[in-house]
Amino acid sequence: MKAANIPFDETEEPLRALFFDFLRQHQAGEALQQPPLPLEENRTLPELELYCRKLDLYFSFAKAFGHVVDEEALYERREDVAEEINEILLHKLRNNIRFCAQCGAALPLHQRGRVCDSCYRRRSDRGGRHTRKRAKR
Repeated sequence: MKAANIPFDETEEPLRALFFDFLRQHQAGEALQQPPLPLEENRTLPELELYCRKLDLYFSFAKAFGHVVDEEALYERREDVAEEINEILLHKLRNNIRFCAQCGAALPLHQRGRVCDSCYRRRSDRGGRHTRKRAKR
């Protein structure tokens, strides 16, 4: 029953596989192994986010089944990964994010225009609708 109360997204295959690895380690009487960090060269944002979820699963499983966890080392690892995620978000993704020309809000990646939906609606409501001139054919 303990295993049923461990929170993780079982639809995410890597987490499900890790969960079953932990179960096998526990049943074999082995110490749980902290998930390895993805290789350092060009780690991606999704890889790092998945790794954080793996660490959460590791901690939850270990606590539920009474395994010893070096909480300080785990905390430091999470801090390092969080810093790496922030670095990606602040410096590597910034160049790919566009902002509204009127209010400065970040625009969704699929947004085609230069203004956000809110500013577009406000401008439309005031009768200041911007229309493109049609090219002569």
